[in-house]
Amino acid sequence: MRTLAGATLAEAIHSRVIATALLAAIAAAAAGMFAASLALTDGAGIGAAVQGWLARIGAVFVLATFAVSSVVRDTDDKGLELVLSMPIPRSAYLLGKWAGMALAALALATLVAASLLPHAAPRAAAAWGASLFLELIIVASAGLLCAVTFASVVGSLAALAAFYSLARTMAAMIAIGHGNVAPADSPLFHAATVGLHGIAALLPRLDMYAPTAWLVTPGAELHGLPNMALQAAVYTIALLAAAAIDLSRKSV
Repeated sequence: MRTLAGATLAEAIHSRVIATALLAAIAAAAAGMFAASLALTDGAGIGAAVQGWLARIGAVFVLATFAVSSVVRDTDDKGLELVLSMPIPRSAYLLGKWAGMALAALALATLVAASLLPHAAPRAAAAWGASLFLELIIVASAGLLCAVTFASVVGSLAALAAFYSLARTMAAMIAIGHGNVAPADSPLFHAATVGLHGIAALLPRLDMYAPTAWLVTPGAELHGLPNMALQAAVYTIALLAAAAIDLSRKSV
């Protein structure tokens, strides 16, 4: 597992994952500075909000693409067959790949958090970076499951994008369903609302992670981080367990 984790981290470096994330962070910082220069008041807060949003999307995209392509490349290049021909369980392969991706996620979150220091307080940037790291952990775990299940880059990325989009927007959908203008007397609308609640019960609350309020509101970063860590641990275990079950059923 240590060997696989090191090899996965080395693959991330050689695949220009860190370099791409650095370019994305620089672009986000430039956009944040531009937005701050246009603001009439609270330029630092607006700059931090814009930069944080863009940097988070860039980090998620880069890590998701790497997580999927790394596993699919192992399958296509027969590297997975080579690893599993050794006297190790298949779960060790998944845990080794996940550990390497977790290290890459830590590097990405640290890089992005450091780029926010010109606009945000160090404590707020550190808490926001820790929250982003937990979000990236969930994305990496879901990417592993999708890559093992679909065994193709396009299908895996499409499934991962759907998972991430739903997890990010489900709370907003439910809030719209309970709004004052919602047709609550419609049976079809009620059934749709119940369905949304059922889907939301299975998905992580990714809208809670890396919140912009932490960067612009002093002291807001003290709330929510333990719950995020607990949720990330639960979903990581569940996603890795599902990937292990799926991999055990495949004839490699």
